[in-house]
Amino acid sequence: MKKRLFSLFAIFLLGIGLIGCNKNTQNHIEETTSHHHSSQVHSHTEDHEIPKESERENLPIISKKTVYLEKLDDIQKKLDELPIKADADQGVTNAMKSFYAISYEKYDEVLNEIYRGLKEELPEETMKKLQAEQIQWIKEKEYESEKEKEPYRGGTFEYVAYYISLYDSTKSRCYELVNQYME
Repeated sequence: MKKRLFSLFAIFLLGIGLIGCNKNTQNHIEETTSHHHSSQVHSHTEDHEIPKESERENLPIISKKTVYLEKLDDIQKKLDELPIKADADQGVTNAMKSFYAISYEKYDEVLNEIYRGLKEELPEETMKKLQAEQIQWIKEKEYESEKEKEPYRGGTFEYVAYYISLYDSTKSRCYELVNQYME
């Protein structure tokens, strides 16, 4: 009984630590994305006057697709830099569960951001189709994650398998929506 209480307390403390790490990582990701975008814009005007209309045609256009693909890549880079990643890579079950839960949350946040952006920009008919597709995707994602954890039910790997499935499918869906619907 004492061992079980101690384990629960340790998991609780780990969770609190990860929430703090999670917020710092999100702030850093947002700052990095914001800084990256502003440095690109700044580099075009640094030491130069603002280009005339006719000269603007020759400047590279940073598409939303490019911005989001870079953002998605940056999220993975930041996740890979988390201290808990090393333990997860070594097969430490609690570290794996925590790392993949955090990873899933990050990609789920950006997936919602991508979806909101598409909702504002896509034609109504395309958005209706995407909405139906998204509802189906959510059902499949949830079914697959439940199916993945089933062989480990009651074991320490149960939620590792669950979060890995959620992470993989959500990350893939982010790239799918960006590549399919953004220009």
